Amino acid sequence: MAHIDTAVSQRTSRRTAEPAGKPARKAKTEKPAEHFIDPAKVPATGKYALRVNGDCMEPAVMHGAHVIVDDPTVAPKPGDLVVIYLKQGYHWHGGTNVGLKRLVFNVMEGVKYPYVAHPDSNVIPVLIVEQDNPRRQYQLRADALLAVHKCLGPAPKGAKLVEAAL
Repeated sequence: MAHIDTAVSQRTSRRTAEPAGKPARKAKTEKPAEHFIDPAKVPATGKYALRVNGDCMEPAVMHGAHVIVDDPTVAPKPGDLVVIYLKQGYHWHGGTNVGLKRLVFNVMEGVKYPYVAHPDSNVIPVLIVEQDNPRRQYQLRADALLAVHKCLGPAPKGAKLVEAAL
């Protein structure tokens, strides 16, 4: 397992003065996300870990906890926790491109990330996710996503995590 010290939550901690609960949004400038993580740099197979920064998934996942992310080749199903990587130029509130949410509705089968729409299509698949604190749902356009990985939940107490440089 690799420990990646980055924000995973859409929300910033309630201890800050910034508003929380904003959906993923297109950046107004081409400035990159403050903490951009490229999912192509995480292990192609096997599990890895991320540190959660925020409280939007409490009480299921607490601020500061490490979560175990399943092998990226495992497809998530509705009800699963998921780690969502947004494309460069998009970010969650708080300046990161990585978010932890619960999957409500997955895109249609066969959609691969990063998604590129067919030039003759006028349909963009969406992913619907939710957070627990406060309870909210968000629709994310597939063309804004780099990857969606299934999360197995918080790492067990005493789990040995190894630092990985991305």
